[in-house]
Amino acid sequence: MTVLPVVARNGVKVSRSGQNVYVELGAFSVVQGGGAKDIAATDCGKHYTNKDEDDDLDTHEKNLPAATAGLHYDFHDVNGEGIRAVAANGDTIVQDADESIAGGYVESTERGWLKLVCLEDGVWTAYPVRGIWALETA
Repeated sequence: MTVLPVVARNGVKVSRSGQNVYVELGAFSVVQGGGAKDIAATDCGKHYTNKDEDDDLDTHEKNLPAATAGLHYDFHDVNGEGIRAVAANGDTIVQDADESIAGGYVESTERGWLKLVCLEDGVWTAYPVRGIWALETA
């Protein structure tokens, strides 16, 4: 089976073969807790955590840029307090057979790690690596 490249950006290659998605990563940056609420397309490949001992928020919320093929981000709930990724207006997030509302979010409900990858403009695909992640569906 041939693996067809979808996009290569910032040294990261995202490809798809049937239902399998492959993300080849070089080094990546970890952004702990706080930081900017809005994620930029130029932040492609960064790894966001909710580890921030001085922050009392129950859910750390990050706003995704417009879903553009090739963008990808990791989210890691290291303490079980929650982390949320919110799609831009009009974009959706797909996880397994479920799809969020337009501009909806995906959030952790326990400690875990999630990879968000955009394979087609307007749609983020959520790949839970560990933990339980819930979509805003209504």
